[in-house]
Amino acid sequence: VVTGSLDTLLTGSYYISSPSYYNTFDITPTECIEITQLDLHLYSGYWTSTPISVYYREGTASGYENNSSAWTLITTSTVTCAGYYSPVRLSEMDIPDTQLDAGKTYGFMVFAHNYYTLLYQQIGPRTYSDSYISLTTVSGGYTLWSSPNSLTSHFAGTVHYQECPVSGTPPLSYLWSTDCPNYSFSDNTIARPTLTLAAPMPSCPT
Repeated sequence: VVTGSLDTLLTGSYYISSPSYYNTFDITPTECIEITQLDLHLYSGYWTSTPISVYYREGTASGYENNSSAWTLITTSTVTCAGYYSPVRLSEMDIPDTQLDAGKTYGFMVFAHNYYTLLYQQIGPRTYSDSYISLTTVSGGYTLWSSPNSLTSHFAGTVHYQECPVSGTPPLSYLWSTDCPNYSFSDNTIARPTLTLAAPMPSCPT
C-alpha cells in the first residue's frame, strides 16, 4: 500500500492564534486515499496540552465554516503543546481511517479548544500537491462555527495518508452474475489492481 505525507510549513514567522482558533483546508486526491495521521504545531507558552477536534466534509470548506451541520467530527484528542517547529501528532489511534475518493474535494477543519495554542502562518491561501493529493489552505477563525476572520490564515502542519487498500487476500476472484466461468488473479504487488476481462462466450460481459 502506498503511503505518503504533504507538508504545508514554509520558512518564515509563525503567528500565535487568537483564542480557540481554527484553520480549514481542502484536500483533493487523485487516487482513493485514507488520512492516517496529522501533525500540528501548538504554542506551549500558556498550556501544556489542549484538546484538538478535527472535522471534515465532502466538498470545499470555503463558505461552510459557520455551518455545524455541514461537518462530520473525525476525532477529539488531547495532545501536548510542544512549541514552535515541534510538531505533535494525531496518530492512527486518534484518527480513524478517513477514506477520500479520487477526484472529489473534501474540506477539513482543525479546532484547538484551548486559546493561544494553534499556530498558523499568515500567508494563505496556498496549494500544495504531490502525485496523490492536492491540499489548499482556506481560512481561519476565532471560535468554532463562526465565520472566518481571515482568508490568509495558513494551516501549518503535515497530512499523512495511505492509498486505500484492496479488501481480501490474494488470490482474488470474481464471479459473474450468470453462469459464466470464474477466474482469479494473485498479483498483490500493487495496491489497486486493474483487471481487463475478455468475454469467454457471447453472453458473458467483458
